[in-house]
Amino acid sequence: MLSIRTQDRISLVPYNKQVTVTRGGAINMVFDDNSILLLGKYANEERALEVLDEIEKYIVGKILIPQQYMKHNFENTSEVEKIVNYEKIVNYEKIDILPTVYQMPKE
Repeated sequence: MLSIRTQDRISLVPYNKQVTVTRGGAINMVFDDNSILLLGKYANEERALEVLDEIEKYIVGKILIPQQYMKHNFENTSEVEKIVNYEKIVNYEKIDILPTVYQMPKE
């Protein structure tokens, strides 16, 4: 599960709610009761959207594989071989999806 550390570094919150960007460049987490937690404030909406894109990369399809379970060095293999070897690793029974923390950038 992804957690997000706020820009001021005071809070570490689990990502499980809606995250929005305001026209003023704020990124907020919106809770079920409509309360809002400011995750970060940026110079403009464009920069805030860039940060939201970075958060999205952490959320979508991020599987961390501990080094000790890597059976192959992928640097000198073809793309097809990488996919086949990756599937072997992902199906390995001891691999877990590890927690990830996204640190909100200062600017």
